[in-house]
Amino acid sequence: MGPYYGPEFAPAWLVLLLFPVLIAGTAVLASVIDARVRNTDAFTEIRPFYIVAVLGTLTVLLGCQGGLILANLYA
Repeated sequence: MGPYYGPEFAPAWLVLLLFPVLIAGTAVLASVIDARVRNTDAFTEIRPFYIVAVLGTLTVLLGCQGGLILANLYA
């Protein structure tokens, strides 16, 4: 049967397949937010923080996927 994750016991292959979808969705959402507020004065001041927050979020998501892969390989 293999390893399972989550309260619903989703198969590992499904979890590993859906993580890139989650990451892509996060990137698209960040891009949409950026496009809507790009030319506002208030956003200009906080843009560096926004970029760090988006990259940090994507890094955490990728790290979680890496952890799931390692858990799947060595558990």
